[in-house]
Amino acid sequence: MVTKINKLILLSIFSLLALNGYCQSYVFGIKGGPVIATQNWSGFQTNPLINFHAIASIETWGEDDPNVLFAQLGYHTRGSSLRQVFVNPTIGFNPQTRAFKFNNLALTVGAKKRLSMGEISPFYSVGIRGEYNLSTNLEEYRLQNQTAISTYPLNEFVNKFTYGLYLGGGAEFAFMDLIGAVAEISVNPDLGRQYFQPPLTGVINPNPGNGQPIVNLSEREIRNITIEITVGLRFLRKVVYYD
Repeated sequence: MVTKINKLILLSIFSLLALNGYCQSYVFGIKGGPVIATQNWSGFQTNPLINFHAIASIETWGEDDPNVLFAQLGYHTRGSSLRQVFVNPTIGFNPQTRAFKFNNLALTVGAKKRLSMGEISPFYSVGIRGEYNLSTNLEEYRLQNQTAISTYPLNEFVNKFTYGLYLGGGAEFAFMDLIGAVAEISVNPDLGRQYFQPPLTGVINPNPGNGQPIVNLSEREIRNITIEITVGLRFLRKVVYYD
């Protein structure tokens, strides 16, 4: 199912690029900003992870048309963190933060509605995302997983493809005829699973303090919910027709 959705997104992007290249004016841009990434580990709530994202975008443009189709390709850090406080007899309280990063390449296609047309144009937008996982930092926690029972996620169970929704809103600012800016905030909930660990049976307990050398682990799945604050520049390529 994920593969079909990514093929659909790619086809939509190619169609949009062809439309813009041969039929009409279009806007392209670069943008980025901070990310507030959260995850739910099968009912276990983690803490937010603060990171960044960067996007290249293209969209249709009409002089007086408030309706827009857009496509964007971006690098996004999804994930979460765990904040723990340990009591050390020597130094006292010892707070530690562990970050779990899923670095994804995301393709998004959707539609935008401008609420007014002028030097400042507020808008809202909706879309669908398909994402490919480029890397994680989960190898940092392999040693801890060898002294506990799969406390942290394992690279072996990361899904390379996932998908979700894009819900955003903001405003466009016109500096001059062909150059402008954008500021927006978006919420990006996953529909697909970033991580899926099936039930595991007969797992050796590396620290059987409860007297159970062999244990069974329940299923674990992770979905991302990310809030992104984005600012960037917009460049208009205007096609003018002469009789």
